[in-house]
Amino acid sequence: MVRYGKIFALTMVLVLCEQMFVFALTDEEIFSQFQFNFLTPGARATALGGAFIGLADDATAVESNPAGLTQLYDPEVSLEFKYISYTTEQIFENFYAVTDIKTREFDNSVQGLPFMSVAFPYKRMVFSFYRQELVNYESSYRTSQYPIRIPDSTFYFYPIDGATDLTVTNYGIGVAIQPVEGLSIAVSPRWSELDMEASVKRFDATLEYDALYGYIPTDFSDTHIKNKTWIDDSDAEFSINAGVMWRLNFLEKILDIPRISLGAVYRTGPRFEVTESFSYRLLPTYVNNQYEVITDVGKLSDMTAFTLKVPDSYGFGLAVQPTNALTFTVDIVCIEYQDLLKDFDIVLDSNEDKNDYTVDNAVEAHVGAEYVLTLGERLLALRLGGYYEPDHTIRYTGDDATNKILFPGGDDQLHFTGGVGLVINEHFQIDTAANIAENNKQFSISTVYRF
Repeated sequence: MVRYGKIFALTMVLVLCEQMFVFALTDEEIFSQFQFNFLTPGARATALGGAFIGLADDATAVESNPAGLTQLYDPEVSLEFKYISYTTEQIFENFYAVTDIKTREFDNSVQGLPFMSVAFPYKRMVFSFYRQELVNYESSYRTSQYPIRIPDSTFYFYPIDGATDLTVTNYGIGVAIQPVEGLSIAVSPRWSELDMEASVKRFDATLEYDALYGYIPTDFSDTHIKNKTWIDDSDAEFSINAGVMWRLNFLEKILDIPRISLGAVYRTGPRFEVTESFSYRLLPTYVNNQYEVITDVGKLSDMTAFTLKVPDSYGFGLAVQPTNALTFTVDIVCIEYQDLLKDFDIVLDSNEDKNDYTVDNAVEAHVGAEYVLTLGERLLALRLGGYYEPDHTIRYTGDDATNKILFPGGDDQLHFTGGVGLVINEHFQIDTAANIAENNKQFSISTVYRF
């Protein structure tokens, strides 16, 4: 008995009932190691470990904490280039007589211009217009050509060829105001767009008999596709980013230091809905000592709506500048990753309980430090930082052995960051950053031009 044979029964139910099911992230293989990796805008903020809520003193503040925009006194244009590489671990193979399942690491990377903005100060107000890639994620993997036998079971996984390409892009307007000295508030309404291409092809590798393994491996050709799910769609929705910043001027005077500031930010995540399609083929029938040719017998299109709720988040930050040359920053960020499970539904096995899938909300601690050297008329900034990122992959907590294999959960990550910045003159600044973790590496360069 093949586990994925249940898809055929589920498909027939969908056809007969002619109703729409709404899915969030599903129990399909391609989402077993899916993680949101929210991108910190700006190389400077990245080098500081993403601890920028309490500092937020450049044009990237419109996303990190828009209230910080009131610290800008000249119009600014900011642009960033970023390269990201990451590794996911997926089930890969085992042979019929072997009980353990081997995994393999798959490397993927993306690059582009994730952030650009322009800011215009006017008296006690600052206006900003920006574009930011909140999420940029690509993943692809292919198992071995043989079915993967579930240990101590008669079930097995079909060979898989899966891929995901997901971007969430914000287009926002930031408005910050300083109603009283030292206190700033801001709001940034955002038009968020999702573009998603994802597919999972499952291949029947039992078309012929093999004396050694009992089956012939698939060649991953279209004629061997047993069933396929795919998404090629986009959607758009509004979201909000709001922030506050408080300069503790009285404490700065008491301690005789340049800066102490507190910041807070709250971001809502948009909810997207795109169409997921499904096609299948009947199981092959053994006739006259051979399997007859598989015929494509049906296709479901525009029958299922796949929903994706970007997690809400909120955070608090503290920035302390004991001297003009030295700055320390600390952020605590809370991310509601359980939003990913809203409307979570079962596609591969309709008998499973969706409540057996879970993901933990995360509390991230970010720290950073900056030291500025004077080099003639130029300034050179050295930056270090880091943060703790708890695991936020969806994991299965029930009793089904197959689901435990597909959704085992992931590992916590420690990120180490650093970078340098150079202020060439009063108008032009360039910053670089690196963000290194075990399964994720980022390199970025950004520029600021002040009019």
